[in-house]
Amino acid sequence: KTVRKLRTRTAQAGVFLQMDGSPHRWFNNEVSCLIGAIDDANNENYYSEFFYSETTVGCLKVLRKIIEKKGLFSILYVDRAGIFGGPKRVHFSQVKRALEELGIKIIFASSAEAKGRIERHWQTLQDRMVPEMRLRKIRSFEAANDYLQDQFLPNEYNKVFKVVPADLEPGWKKLPDSISLDEIFCLKHDRSVKSDHTYSFNGVIYRIKSDLKYSIQNQKVEIRVYLDQTQKVFFAEKDLDNRIMS
Repeated sequence: KTVRKLRTRTAQAGVFLQMDGSPHRWFNNEVSCLIGAIDDANNENYYSEFFYSETTVGCLKVLRKIIEKKGLFSILYVDRAGIFGGPKRVHFSQVKRALEELGIKIIFASSAEAKGRIERHWQTLQDRMVPEMRLRKIRSFEAANDYLQDQFLPNEYNKVFKVVPADLEPGWKKLPDSISLDEIFCLKHDRSVKSDHTYSFNGVIYRIKSDLKYSIQNQKVEIRVYLDQTQKVFFAEKDLDNRIMS
């Protein structure tokens, strides 16, 4: 077999992030998934969160938290899962679409060994965090996430495993004031409008009630489902009023 070489770390923090989900019996003897990202340059974990499984919404939440906290980075390094736009969902991925709107590029790892840094990161967390949560009798997602974000990551992981990058000038970019993360980190779906100005979504028929001066029959409207489960419909970036058909 070809000898694998250890890849040199990225020089600047805030440029190249590795993201993944780790299913494990983290607490309460139930399998849950820890989704998070580490910086390739300094090994810092900026934000992670426990979810029932690795989902699109979970990945969007974690990425939004990182950007809110630190700013925009340049590249996200992930496996070839469909969530990120891998072979199973090569033509469309909500995560890939959201990052492209922010100018962030996705690179896919060709093997598990290629993303060895974040794989070793999960092993470290499993070895260290699972016993700590058992000692603290942590049994719920809320308690596990509070301990992870408030205590373990800042005080027990990053202080020990964070390294000094080759270039001390960070590569984070400020999020422009014109960009609303609410409108980026949501689920976007296109639907065709019928002649009576109705469209269907998730088995429900909606009627557009907005006062339009022209017909938009056969045009596409964009339904945005936000992370709080509310939704809006847009046409040409205009928020339309709509009602569920009785």
